[in-house]
Amino acid sequence: MRDESGLSLVELLIMVLTIGILTSSGYVTFSQGNISLRAKAEQFAQDIRYAQTLAMNRGASYQVNVNGSSYTITTSADTAGLLSQATLSGVTIGGTYPIVFNGLGQPTNAGVKTLTTGNQTISINVRAESGSVVVP
Repeated sequence: MRDESGLSLVELLIMVLTIGILTSSGYVTFSQGNISLRAKAEQFAQDIRYAQTLAMNRGASYQVNVNGSSYTITTSADTAGLLSQATLSGVTIGGTYPIVFNGLGQPTNAGVKTLTTGNQTISINVRAESGSVVVP
């Protein structure tokens, strides 16, 4: 009589395949969360660029005001003149100071805005020397 303790080749292959599927599905779930934060960072950066474009086209100062997970674009001369408003649900935007562009599209207070959700963070850089808005 044969001792049948141990795994057959078929059982071993099924086990390896199951572990591979479970591992890859966890990786996809984690990656999609990071993609979602990146997409929100790109949206925010695009809206900052929009405020800069408005400032250059109209020759007036425009600013992006941040409050928690939402932000607004207004003219600097009249903060009641709301042009655009957006909320990035599930994301906290760090730094409460406004991003202000003068009539030439130059930022008067360049810096970094940090978007955070859970343990993921992405920074948006507004560069003083060029006025470029970069999501690394």
